[in-house]
Amino acid sequence: MSTQDRSTAGTRPAGGRRSAPHRLAAVAAAAAVASTVSLLVAAPQAGAATTNLVVNPTMERSTTGWFASSSFALARVAGGHGGGYAVRLRNTATTARTGVVNDTVNTVRSTTAGHVYAASAWVRSSSPRRSVSLRLMEYRGRTYLGQKVGTVTLPDTGWHKVSTVYTARTTGATVDVNVLGVRLPAGASVLVDDVTLRDATPVVPPPADPGTPGDPTGTARTGWTLKWADEFDGTGVDATRWKVDDLSTYGDGNAELACLMDRPENVFTSGGVLTIRARREAAPVRCGDRDTRFPAGRSYTSGMLRTTASWQYGRIEMRAQLPTAQGVSKGLWPGFWMRPAAGGTGELDIVETIGSGPGGTEWNKIHQTIWYDYSGTHPRQTSTATTAVDPSAGFHTYAAEWEPGVIRWYVDDRLTYTRTTATTPWLDEAFGKPFVIRLNMAVGGSWPGSPDATTTFPADYRVDYVRVYQR
Repeated sequence: MSTQDRSTAGTRPAGGRRSAPHRLAAVAAAAAVASTVSLLVAAPQAGAATTNLVVNPTMERSTTGWFASSSFALARVAGGHGGGYAVRLRNTATTARTGVVNDTVNTVRSTTAGHVYAASAWVRSSSPRRSVSLRLMEYRGRTYLGQKVGTVTLPDTGWHKVSTVYTARTTGATVDVNVLGVRLPAGASVLVDDVTLRDATPVVPPPADPGTPGDPTGTARTGWTLKWADEFDGTGVDATRWKVDDLSTYGDGNAELACLMDRPENVFTSGGVLTIRARREAAPVRCGDRDTRFPAGRSYTSGMLRTTASWQYGRIEMRAQLPTAQGVSKGLWPGFWMRPAAGGTGELDIVETIGSGPGGTEWNKIHQTIWYDYSGTHPRQTSTATTAVDPSAGFHTYAAEWEPGVIRWYVDDRLTYTRTTATTPWLDEAFGKPFVIRLNMAVGGSWPGSPDATTTFPADYRVDYVRVYQR
């Protein structure tokens, strides 16, 4: 995860559950990301695969039940996708703004855990080359549970379809449908029509990610013996297995922006999943007494963990969902990597991804790198695996097989990169010693750049398990 020398000691700056506000407040906060149309959703019922659950999806007769946030005008206009009417959200301010159209009565019933909810909308903008996203968000009361975002960049001012699919994480929660138009200049508008949300479970079973196994049982892989694992099935992070950084500015060597914190808002376990949550804070958060970059506090918080145990050689594997959805993740930088337990040379980046803003192309790129040091004694060696699937759309496995004289990288059990002493003469010198595992969720930095108004927060790095196998 390295771009610059982190410190003279050989350490390297890296890179929870937040109780979400009421749905409207949460979407209003997301207005810093984009203009959002939040649509009333009726109760999803099993077997209702052909039923559109969105109430008043076209506003054919009126906009009753809907309101726009300050500095935006909401109107029913002719020229809809089907020839009738559409809803238009227009920026009436003199500067670029974001706005929210929301239902006046937040009537949402119960989801069913594991059910697949498929949404689509037809959208157009008043000028070309604008990006519009469709987002499904799940809440239990005031607690945010998860989301899925689909994005389309409009090549012209015509109608285009945007869609996404979300699998509910729990029963008895709610689902919001949001259409996001990236920051609208003064006078600009977004039109939305023919919005659908269906419980697709009876018709379309939840698809398995290509090449991704189901939730494995933890048995040894062929030729390897399972030596250590954390399935994150407990009620919190296991302190005997992990050290969680607290009030840490460890990422400053990379010009990162977040304070790394050991608190449930940023690092937590639930339902067998570890979540490292990056947050954009409503007010600056003090990051200890020695924060010289941001003495008045930081606008972002996140988390980093490292194992208390260390290993020399093995297959190091993680199954995770990465928060780098296209168009809404600029400035995010999750990583799964290793550093020497005693410091010194060597860094193994098993997987790193960086987020992208509208039109970005990084969303499906997996970066795999080894470093000797950060001062250029030997150039880093790196590979970028472009995947056929969206790493943010579901869980995928990322692994490195590290043995004397060779390191092999895998994505969903597909070999993507190999380094040997023939390609890398310093390999054994740098990696012939015990290493610890690190997980972190960086915000900003010299590589991904800073988040902007299109970046969706909170951003969740979700880890199903971490396992260590040895021969």
